[in-house]
Amino acid sequence: MRNTALALSAVLFLCFSTSSASAKDVTTTGQVMLAAGGGVGNFTAGQSQVDIYLHGTGFFDMGSGTGMLFGYFGPRFKIENTTVHLLTGLFLTPDGGTSVLGSVWFEQSKVFTDQLGWFLEFDTYFPMPTSGSGEHQELQYYLYSTLMHSATENFKWGLVTEHFFSAEEWGEAAVGPGFSVNDLMFWVGYDFTPADKKQDMIIFRVCYNL
Repeated sequence: MRNTALALSAVLFLCFSTSSASAKDVTTTGQVMLAAGGGVGNFTAGQSQVDIYLHGTGFFDMGSGTGMLFGYFGPRFKIENTTVHLLTGLFLTPDGGTSVLGSVWFEQSKVFTDQLGWFLEFDTYFPMPTSGSGEHQELQYYLYSTLMHSATENFKWGLVTEHFFSAEEWGEAAVGPGFSVNDLMFWVGYDFTPADKKQDMIIFRVCYNL
């Protein structure tokens, strides 16, 4: 059953990629992420837990040669199989770009079955004034979700989507299969709305959770 589901997911993804690529050129990029997070303090009442969560992420895109740093902190609430993070953060780029983040993470470890888990992240970017001009850029938003099946204790597979957008523009959206082995996560995403409208993009991403 598991092999059949994996094969079907791969066939559907390839069919979607091929049909989309027929009208556009396709380019590829590799992305590397390092992430680390943990809780500080812990208040427990029955099956509920609250602590302060700290998280940092480093991101590098090999296609564009650009990197980014993200830092988050805020309360984390756990109630049985559900975890909610209410976070504030900071986003930095090498060229001096800075944004304050408001972020909500929602995670459910058991959806319909004990082996199926769901994660959703929604970020709002509040750009800081550009250097010297005092002007603000528009608000931007980021939506990331995973639906993963735990095949074994150390191996998960499923579907990953992400969407970076603003109120004025649809932005960039990508979808594709992902799987994780222990602390490593791999994702092959098809970006069908890239910045260059004449080129779709296939993303190969590796994320290591320290």
